[in-house]
Amino acid sequence: MTRLKKEDIDSILDELLRLDASLQQAAGITLEDLVAELSGRTREELEDKAVATIGAAVPVTSGLGVIPGFAEAVASIVSYLGFSIFVTGAADVAGLHEAERKGADWIFLADDDRFLALDRNRNRSAENDRCTAKAYLTILELASGGLSGREVLVLGAGRLGTAAVEQLDRKGAIPVLYDKDPDRCRRFPGHRVLSSPDEIIEYPHIFDATDEPEWLDAAMLHPHVFIAAPGLPLSLTDNAAAELAGRVLHDRLAIGVAGMVAELCR
Repeated sequence: MTRLKKEDIDSILDELLRLDASLQQAAGITLEDLVAELSGRTREELEDKAVATIGAAVPVTSGLGVIPGFAEAVASIVSYLGFSIFVTGAADVAGLHEAERKGADWIFLADDDRFLALDRNRNRSAENDRCTAKAYLTILELASGGLSGREVLVLGAGRLGTAAVEQLDRKGAIPVLYDKDPDRCRRFPGHRVLSSPDEIIEYPHIFDATDEPEWLDAAMLHPHVFIAAPGLPLSLTDNAAAELAGRVLHDRLAIGVAGMVAELCR
């Protein structure tokens, strides 16, 4: 999991309304619509689920330590989606105990490596990398009128990129990979791997799972490109991001959390 910084968290909640506007423009949906699409539930069914569900966000201090405001940001996003949720006063195992004692049905928690949501009632979980890939690719699918039979370039062959390839295979799309370390692509036999970043320009549909800032310029991209970019930080240069406004979907947390909520609602 890409580690967020405090400055990322501070601005997430201010971006929710702008994110919904961007989603409407790109794919004709809101975050709540995305949860319905991913979960296979109607809005009415999700409202019933929300009434019957209590969530808890647990701060975690292991590894590099708790990111100030992370649990609060997760709770605010889940609340924005219509679900009741509280942040535990205690952290780590004591926080889990508090969440259980207060009757939480869902528990959200993250360390340096993983971000999970646990469903205590159904003994299942939602993992952020997988849910983020699924959510962004669903938006890309809606924005492009379908991905089946189409090539989609996946930038970055780490855990998030791997989740994207798996989802694209399920959708009947054709994943193509590029990573600056070619050895990381060897785990995908049978898939095309680009040998040079000069080839990126050939692909109008991109899933960007890289975590290196400002290496991707507009001159490297297809003239009609649409980029689903969950990777942190954003790989586009500032000039490219401005030039491609409306054709780059990028947020720090909310789309992935929406995907996790959808997975727990399935």
